Amino acid sequence: MYPFFSTTMLVCTRQLILPTSDGRHVLPIASIVHIVAEGSYSRLICDEGIRHLVCRNLGVFETALARLQAAHFYRCHDSHIVDLLKVVKLVRQNGLRAVMTTGAHVPISRRRTKGFFAALKAA
Repeated sequence: MYPFFSTTMLVCTRQLILPTSDGRHVLPIASIVHIVAEGSYSRLICDEGIRHLVCRNLGVFETALARLQAAHFYRCHDSHIVDLLKVVKLVRQNGLRAVMTTGAHVPISRRRTKGFFAALKAA
């Protein structure tokens, strides 16, 4: 384990130790479906709909996942990071949206669409 940006959030090769309002959670990276920005907080949506609200912005998670070389995560919108391995289908509904394994519809911004498709093919 090594600290990342703070002594309160630790990043390992396969898991994150996250500070939340009800303690610290050890979260396997493989369980993350997508991450949503909520102001200066981030909400991690995991398998089976489990959610964690963390006092870290989305950029911290984007940097941490890049540092771990988790290439199957992609920031598809200013407020969303998705696990490309958990995209079930793509739909045109008020723009392009990725449907995740949890059933959530995540928007894909127009300026990131080309990069999204390239990352999806590579994943």
